[in-house]
Amino acid sequence: MNTIVGIIRHIVLVSIVFVVAACAKPEREPAGEKGTVFYEKAAVHAANHDYENALELLNKGLARDTLDGFSLEAAEALNRKSAIEALTGEYFDALASHEIIEQQCKGMLADSVETGRIRTKALLLAELGEFAEAEKALMKISSMSVEDSLKLARYQTLAEKPEKAFALYNGLSGNIDPLVSLQAYTGLLELSLDESFGKAEAPSFYVHKTIGLARKLLDEERKGTERAEALALRRAAMLLEMFPAHVRDASYLYFKALARARLAGEERLVQVLDFESNAVLANNPEAYARTLDYFERNNMPLARMVALLKQGTGSKIDDAEKIKVLKKGLSIYQYQLAPLPGYAIVSLIDRSTDTLVELLLSKGRYAEAFEYDELKKLYVLQQAVQHRYDSLELPGKHEKLARQVERIGLELNALLQRSMNCYESGWGYEMHATTIDAINKKRGQFYEKIGELRNVSPLQAERLALAPVTLRTVQQTLDENHAVLKIIEGKRWCTVFLVQNGYVDVSRRKIDDALYRSRLKRLTERLAVGAEGDITGIARDADRLWLTDLLIKPYTGRLQDVQRLTVIAGEPVPAHLLGNNRFLVRDFPVSWVYSANEIAYQTSLKEERDAEQEFTFYSTEKYRDALERKLAFPRQAVFLLWKHFSDTELEEMRVLLALSLQQGGDPSGMLHRLVQNKQAESDQWFYVSEYGVRGK
Repeated sequence: MNTIVGIIRHIVLVSIVFVVAACAKPEREPAGEKGTVFYEKAAVHAANHDYENALELLNKGLARDTLDGFSLEAAEALNRKSAIEALTGEYFDALASHEIIEQQCKGMLADSVETGRIRTKALLLAELGEFAEAEKALMKISSMSVEDSLKLARYQTLAEKPEKAFALYNGLSGNIDPLVSLQAYTGLLELSLDESFGKAEAPSFYVHKTIGLARKLLDEERKGTERAEALALRRAAMLLEMFPAHVRDASYLYFKALARARLAGEERLVQVLDFESNAVLANNPEAYARTLDYFERNNMPLARMVALLKQGTGSKIDDAEKIKVLKKGLSIYQYQLAPLPGYAIVSLIDRSTDTLVELLLSKGRYAEAFEYDELKKLYVLQQAVQHRYDSLELPGKHEKLARQVERIGLELNALLQRSMNCYESGWGYEMHATTIDAINKKRGQFYEKIGELRNVSPLQAERLALAPVTLRTVQQTLDENHAVLKIIEGKRWCTVFLVQNGYVDVSRRKIDDALYRSRLKRLTERLAVGAEGDITGIARDADRLWLTDLLIKPYTGRLQDVQRLTVIAGEPVPAHLLGNNRFLVRDFPVSWVYSANEIAYQTSLKEERDAEQEFTFYSTEKYRDALERKLAFPRQAVFLLWKHFSDTELEEMRVLLALSLQQGGDPSGMLHRLVQNKQAESDQWFYVSEYGVRGK
């Protein structure tokens, strides 16, 4: 099974076999007791939040009731069982229960109950990240409500089916109810933020429509829809807040949403909106203190994180307090990270981390700045790992452990996503406490299995439990001949770290990130269209020389004594083609990685490379794919291509790389030898660089 869908189907199939087998062989119970007795006892336990005993009793009742087939009572019990399993984060058991209902109890449940069951199943699949499967499940509802259609469009958006979502939102945008049309237009606004989707109008069009419909909704006198209105207004405000010209509109809608939440009696939502409405413009310290205290007392970590980060980036507090507040917020983020946070959360995390890093650099606190810049990148690495549990391969006798890690890891991610969805949408606060308890329990199970995995494969365990890396940790992983350049481009300053085993230096230049990126982009574009023989012209390229002056020149003396260089940056840098008098790759092997965490992980590899070396190539635009590949298969050689190569050219390169590998060394070392070859018929090797580093 190579996909998450495959893993889900495998685990569900195993669970179905197990459940049916259990149903066929009931334990001995007092004669005369039917399943009903167990179901009644289970209901009492569930009401007291004793879900473990409730599930045990439901299973016993089902074992009795299904001896001669499935009845309506058994179908209803299975549905209640699936609800408890879903609530406690046992996703695959819940999906197995749904599967049994669909296979064995078709048509038994009342229409309204069956519709609710389908919605729950679709939600479970969506929380697991299987949006196409969630879409497929939801479409089985025979008569969809407007709310179902909005949810379906959301799943289609997340399933990367923007055309379908656009058509559905577009149809709903003409609804006469402004509450419905407002939600449709916020969906269209979110779609328009994706530049790769060309069918939508410009975001400004949907912004004005959203504002107009929000005002129309507020002008109406309505009863009984206060909660839905509060959530729709809040969603609109969250998107409008991303546009500087409409911050006041966002503030207005937040305050109106707060008023609606108070009318609805939604205390948790009131507290969230209290700080959100304050954070846009007012930034009242008392409001922050009041809501932060509430979030801490009521175990609402995500709301507390967002409040701290907004206070740290928006309020007028001194630098020392700002650093303290941002550190607190980011420490929560590290443990509440969901696979798919929304635009607003991602934007806030990036802005908060950048603010903190710039503050620390300005104070000369370089080691801390290094660590927090890496924390932002940890999210990308963890996302790559969260989608690659299927790459966990262990020897046959440990196959069961591999599957347990997969299952628990996926369920933990799904629970974290549920918590994130609860905060972002405002729905589900009534089960928030249970979700947090389930996260803590599932995380404990996950790290217990990681402990077992560490005894079998320490490297696999480290990959699946990535943690923030410090400057000192990176230093300790480097041998004496290996140097690392880490680039942090800020709004006003560009900072470059030179890191060696026993040495650290920092260079700062007053150059903003826009200028740095424009220069890098121009050089990258020239490489992308590089014709045969153009390498001489590239040597004289003004952007190459400018980047050399910024990144390499401050450390020219130190680099004369190194035998290997790795560059860390947020996007690919052709560092192998930088250099004062000649390209660096002529002097020593050069590679690039996204994060220092990858250096710490990959340099810990002590096993020999596979005898049959596989070479994989990615264009620089697909560097995230290269990152995922290297994390999943750290012993494979991964290369970045700075211009287009035909399939024939790539195959020829594989042959030459394989021949070079026989001489010993590693991927970047091979490239170093190939560009030094005076008899080479082509300069193609200058357009290839290694992703990653070698083990010691």
